[in-house]
Amino acid sequence: MPFGEYWDRGVWLVELDRAARTDIQSYVDYVRARLKEMELSLEVDGDMRAFREFYLAQKNRLNFPTSLDESHTQVLRNAYWLKVQTASGRIVCCYGQKLFMTDDFIRSALLHTCYHDYTPNLDWYEVELHPEAERLRIGGRIVMGGGLWIDPEWRGTGHSLMIANRVARAIGLRHFEPDWFVSFMDYRASRMDMAKSLNGAAFAHAVRFSDGIYPPSVYFGHEPKDRPMILAWSRYDEALEIIRHELAGDADRHKRSEQRHRARSV
Repeated sequence: MPFGEYWDRGVWLVELDRAARTDIQSYVDYVRARLKEMELSLEVDGDMRAFREFYLAQKNRLNFPTSLDESHTQVLRNAYWLKVQTASGRIVCCYGQKLFMTDDFIRSALLHTCYHDYTPNLDWYEVELHPEAERLRIGGRIVMGGGLWIDPEWRGTGHSLMIANRVARAIGLRHFEPDWFVSFMDYRASRMDMAKSLNGAAFAHAVRFSDGIYPPSVYFGHEPKDRPMILAWSRYDEALEIIRHELAGDADRHKRSEQRHRARSV
Protein backbone atom coordinates (compact mmCIF):
# COMPACT_ATOMS: atom_id res chain seq x y z
CA MET A 1 0.00 0.00 0.00
CA PRO A 2 1.68 3.28 -1.06
CA PHE A 3 1.86 5.83 1.69
CA GLY A 4 3.42 8.93 0.12
CA GLU A 5 0.22 10.62 -1.06
CA TYR A 6 -1.30 10.36 2.43
CA TRP A 7 1.93 11.37 4.16
CA ASP A 8 2.34 14.51 2.02
CA ARG A 9 -1.14 15.67 2.96
CA GLY A 10 -0.55 14.94 6.64
CA VAL A 11 -3.49 12.52 6.83
CA TRP A 12 -3.44 9.80 9.47
CA LEU A 13 -3.91 6.73 7.32
CA VAL A 14 -4.77 4.10 9.95
CA GLU A 15 -7.92 4.46 12.02
CA LEU A 16 -8.96 1.28 13.79
CA ASP A 17 -12.68 0.68 14.13
CA ARG A 18 -14.43 -0.72 17.19
CA ALA A 19 -14.35 -4.28 15.84
CA ALA A 20 -10.58 -4.13 15.45
CA ARG A 21 -10.07 -2.73 18.95
CA THR A 22 -12.38 -5.39 20.38
CA ASP A 23 -10.44 -8.16 18.63
CA ILE A 24 -7.14 -6.78 19.87
CA GLN A 25 -8.43 -6.77 23.46
CA SER A 26 -9.70 -10.32 22.98
CA TYR A 27 -6.21 -11.27 21.86
CA VAL A 28 -4.60 -9.62 24.88
CA ASP A 29 -7.03 -11.53 27.12
CA TYR A 30 -6.24 -14.76 25.26
CA VAL A 31 -2.49 -14.27 25.80
CA ARG A 32 -3.07 -13.45 29.48
CA ALA A 33 -5.02 -16.70 29.87
CA ARG A 34 -2.30 -18.74 28.18
CA LEU A 35 0.38 -17.19 30.37
CA LYS A 36 -1.74 -17.73 33.49
CA GLU A 37 -1.75 -21.46 32.70
CA MET A 38 2.06 -21.24 32.98
CA GLU A 39 1.76 -19.19 36.21
CA LEU A 40 3.05 -16.12 34.39
CA SER A 41 1.69 -12.60 33.95
CA LEU A 42 2.04 -9.78 31.44
CA GLU A 43 3.03 -6.15 32.03
CA VAL A 44 3.75 -3.11 29.84
CA ASP A 45 6.38 -0.60 30.99
CA GLY A 46 7.32 2.76 29.46
CA ASP A 47 10.65 3.08 31.34
CA MET A 48 13.15 2.34 28.57
CA ARG A 49 16.11 2.95 30.88
CA ALA A 50 14.86 0.09 33.06
CA PHE A 51 14.54 -2.07 29.93
CA ARG A 52 18.15 -1.40 28.94
CA GLU A 53 19.46 -2.02 32.48
CA PHE A 54 17.53 -5.28 32.80
CA TYR A 55 18.52 -6.53 29.36
CA LEU A 56 22.24 -5.80 29.75
CA ALA A 57 22.29 -7.56 33.14
CA GLN A 58 21.26 -10.85 31.53
CA LYS A 59 23.49 -13.65 30.31
CA ASN A 60 22.90 -15.39 26.96
CA ARG A 61 21.78 -12.19 25.26
CA LEU A 62 22.60 -10.16 22.18
CA ASN A 63 23.62 -6.49 22.26
CA PHE A 64 20.85 -4.16 23.32
CA PRO A 65 19.31 -2.61 20.17
CA THR A 66 20.56 0.91 19.55
CA SER A 67 17.13 1.79 18.14
CA LEU A 68 15.78 1.46 21.72
CA ASP A 69 18.78 2.91 23.57
CA GLU A 70 18.52 6.51 24.74
CA SER A 71 22.28 6.97 24.38
CA HIS A 72 21.82 6.49 20.63
CA THR A 73 18.28 7.60 19.91
CA GLN A 74 15.52 9.83 21.25
CA VAL A 75 13.52 6.96 22.62
CA LEU A 76 12.04 8.15 25.89
CA ARG A 77 8.75 9.02 24.18
CA ASN A 78 6.58 6.74 22.07
CA ALA A 79 8.33 3.59 23.27
CA TYR A 80 7.60 0.74 25.66
CA TRP A 81 8.70 -2.72 26.61
CA LEU A 82 6.62 -5.72 27.47
CA LYS A 83 7.65 -8.19 30.15
CA VAL A 84 6.47 -11.65 31.10
CA GLN A 85 7.08 -12.44 34.74
CA THR A 86 6.55 -15.08 37.41
CA ALA A 87 4.40 -14.63 40.52
CA SER A 88 7.54 -13.56 42.40
CA GLY A 89 8.22 -10.82 39.84
CA ARG A 90 11.13 -12.52 38.04
CA ILE A 91 11.14 -11.50 34.38
CA VAL A 92 11.43 -14.47 32.03
CA CYS A 93 10.80 -12.72 28.72
CA CYS A 94 10.90 -9.17 27.35
CA TYR A 95 10.51 -7.28 24.09
CA GLY A 96 10.60 -3.57 23.21
CA GLN A 97 9.06 -1.36 20.53
CA LYS A 98 9.13 2.29 19.48
CA LEU A 99 7.14 4.45 17.09
CA PHE A 100 8.91 6.74 14.65
CA MET A 101 8.05 8.41 11.36
CA THR A 102 9.93 8.48 8.07
CA ASP A 103 9.01 8.85 4.42
CA ASP A 104 11.46 6.09 3.44
CA PHE A 105 12.32 3.47 6.03
CA ILE A 106 14.52 1.50 3.61
CA ARG A 107 16.72 4.53 2.99
CA SER A 108 16.80 5.27 6.72
CA ALA A 109 18.11 1.76 7.39
CA LEU A 110 20.81 2.04 4.73
CA LEU A 111 21.91 5.43 6.12
CA HIS A 112 21.86 4.00 9.67
CA THR A 113 19.53 6.76 10.92
CA CYS A 114 16.85 4.31 12.11
CA TYR A 115 19.43 2.93 14.56
CA HIS A 116 20.73 6.14 16.13
CA ASP A 117 18.75 9.15 14.89
CA TYR A 118 20.68 11.73 12.92
CA THR A 119 24.03 12.04 14.73
CA PRO A 120 26.60 11.34 12.00
CA ASN A 121 29.48 8.87 12.29
CA LEU A 122 33.08 9.82 11.59
CA ASP A 123 33.49 6.63 9.58
CA TRP A 124 31.33 5.24 6.82
CA TYR A 125 30.39 1.56 6.89
CA GLU A 126 28.93 0.28 3.67
CA VAL A 127 25.59 -1.49 3.72
CA GLU A 128 24.21 -2.86 0.47
CA LEU A 129 20.56 -3.62 -0.16
CA HIS A 130 20.12 -7.28 -1.03
CA PRO A 131 18.38 -7.90 -4.39
CA GLU A 132 15.42 -9.50 -2.59
CA ALA A 133 14.68 -6.16 -0.91
CA GLU A 134 15.14 -3.81 -3.86
CA ARG A 135 11.41 -3.40 -4.50
CA LEU A 136 10.44 -2.69 -0.89
CA ARG A 137 8.65 0.57 -0.14
CA ILE A 138 7.91 1.25 3.52
CA GLY A 139 7.17 4.67 4.95
CA GLY A 140 4.93 6.54 7.39
CA ARG A 141 4.21 5.70 11.02
CA ILE A 142 6.45 2.74 11.81
CA VAL A 143 6.77 0.62 14.94
CA MET A 144 10.20 -0.98 15.18
CA GLY A 145 10.73 -3.85 17.59
CA GLY A 146 13.79 -5.41 19.19
CA GLY A 147 15.39 -6.66 22.37
CA LEU A 148 13.60 -10.00 22.55
CA TRP A 149 15.06 -12.05 25.39
CA ILE A 150 13.78 -15.32 26.84
CA ASP A 151 15.16 -16.79 30.05
CA PRO A 152 17.28 -19.87 29.17
CA GLU A 153 15.24 -21.93 31.63
CA TRP A 154 12.14 -21.23 29.51
CA ARG A 155 13.68 -22.02 26.16
CA GLY A 156 12.83 -25.35 24.60
CA THR A 157 10.31 -26.22 27.30
CA GLY A 158 7.33 -26.53 24.96
CA HIS A 159 5.93 -23.21 26.26
CA SER A 160 6.57 -20.74 23.45
CA LEU A 161 7.12 -17.29 24.93
CA MET A 162 7.40 -15.91 21.39
CA ILE A 163 3.75 -15.07 22.01
CA ALA A 164 5.11 -12.03 23.92
CA ASN A 165 6.50 -10.71 20.65
CA ARG A 166 3.10 -11.05 19.01
CA VAL A 167 1.05 -9.49 21.82
CA ALA A 168 3.47 -6.55 22.00
CA ARG A 169 2.63 -5.87 18.37
CA ALA A 170 -1.10 -6.11 19.08
CA ILE A 171 -0.81 -3.56 21.89
CA GLY A 172 1.27 -1.28 19.66
CA LEU A 173 -1.31 -1.53 16.88
CA ARG A 174 -4.08 -0.33 19.18
CA HIS A 175 -2.03 2.35 20.94
CA PHE A 176 -0.09 3.91 18.05
CA GLU A 177 -2.23 2.97 15.00
CA PRO A 178 0.94 2.61 12.91
CA ASP A 179 1.11 1.82 9.21
CA TRP A 180 3.89 -0.78 9.53
CA PHE A 181 5.66 -3.06 12.01
CA VAL A 182 9.31 -3.88 11.29
CA SER A 183 12.12 -5.82 12.91
CA PHE A 184 15.69 -6.81 11.96
CA MET A 185 17.43 -10.09 12.76
CA ASP A 186 20.63 -11.86 11.74
CA TYR A 187 20.25 -13.79 8.51
CA ARG A 188 19.84 -17.54 8.91
CA ALA A 189 17.47 -19.78 6.96
CA SER A 190 15.89 -20.97 10.22
CA ARG A 191 15.26 -17.40 11.33
CA MET A 192 13.58 -16.59 8.04
CA ASP A 193 11.07 -19.36 8.83
CA MET A 194 10.71 -18.23 12.46
CA ALA A 195 10.03 -14.64 11.40
CA LYS A 196 6.91 -15.71 9.48
CA SER A 197 5.81 -18.70 11.57
CA LEU A 198 2.51 -18.21 13.39
CA ASN A 199 4.17 -19.87 16.40
CA GLY A 200 7.18 -17.59 16.06
CA ALA A 201 7.37 -13.86 15.40
CA ALA A 202 4.39 -14.10 13.00
CA PHE A 203 5.30 -11.28 10.63
CA ALA A 204 3.55 -11.31 7.26
CA HIS A 205 6.79 -10.96 5.28
CA ALA A 206 10.52 -11.52 5.66
CA VAL A 207 13.39 -11.12 3.18
CA ARG A 208 17.15 -11.03 3.25
CA PHE A 209 17.52 -7.28 3.52
CA SER A 210 21.15 -6.21 3.52
CA ASP A 211 24.76 -7.27 3.23
CA GLY A 212 27.67 -5.40 4.75
CA ILE A 213 28.37 -3.90 8.16
CA TYR A 214 25.41 -4.03 10.53
CA PRO A 215 25.79 -0.65 12.31
CA PRO A 216 25.01 -1.52 15.96
CA SER A 217 28.07 -3.81 16.15
CA VAL A 218 30.22 -0.72 15.52
CA TYR A 219 28.49 1.43 18.12
CA PHE A 220 29.19 -1.09 20.87
CA GLY A 221 32.93 -0.99 20.20
CA HIS A 222 33.15 -4.25 18.25
CA GLU A 223 35.24 -4.68 15.16
CA PRO A 224 33.16 -3.99 12.04
CA LYS A 225 32.14 -7.25 10.41
CA ASP A 226 29.86 -8.34 7.65
CA ARG A 227 26.45 -9.34 9.02
CA PRO A 228 23.71 -10.17 6.51
CA MET A 229 20.35 -9.11 7.93
CA ILE A 230 16.71 -10.13 7.60
CA LEU A 231 13.96 -7.54 7.58
CA ALA A 232 10.58 -8.82 8.79
CA TRP A 233 7.51 -6.61 8.40
CA SER A 234 3.73 -6.42 8.38
CA ARG A 235 1.30 -3.75 7.27
CA TYR A 236 -1.22 -2.78 9.93
CA ASP A 237 -4.02 -4.73 8.21
CA GLU A 238 -1.81 -7.82 7.94
CA ALA A 239 -0.91 -7.55 11.64
CA LEU A 240 -4.61 -7.39 12.50
CA GLU A 241 -5.39 -10.38 10.26
CA ILE A 242 -2.69 -12.44 12.01
CA ILE A 243 -4.23 -11.56 15.39
CA ARG A 244 -7.65 -12.64 14.18
CA HIS A 245 -6.26 -15.84 12.68
CA GLU A 246 -4.72 -16.84 16.02
CA LEU A 247 -7.97 -16.01 17.83
CA ALA A 248 -9.93 -18.15 15.36
CA GLY A 249 -7.53 -21.03 15.95
CA ASP A 250 -8.04 -20.71 19.71
CA ALA A 251 -11.84 -20.74 19.22
CA ASP A 252 -11.55 -23.90 17.11
CA ARG A 253 -9.44 -25.58 19.80
CA HIS A 254 -12.04 -24.74 22.46
CA LYS A 255 -14.83 -26.09 20.24
CA ARG A 256 -13.01 -29.39 19.66
CA SER A 257 -12.27 -29.65 23.38
CA GLU A 258 -15.96 -29.16 24.24
CA GLN A 259 -16.99 -31.75 21.67
CA ARG A 260 -14.56 -34.30 23.16
CA HIS A 261 -15.86 -33.50 26.65
CA ARG A 262 -19.48 -34.01 25.57
CA ALA A 263 -18.57 -37.27 23.82
CA ARG A 264 -16.97 -38.61 27.03
CA SER A 265 -20.04 -37.56 29.03
CA VAL A 266 -22.48 -39.56 26.89
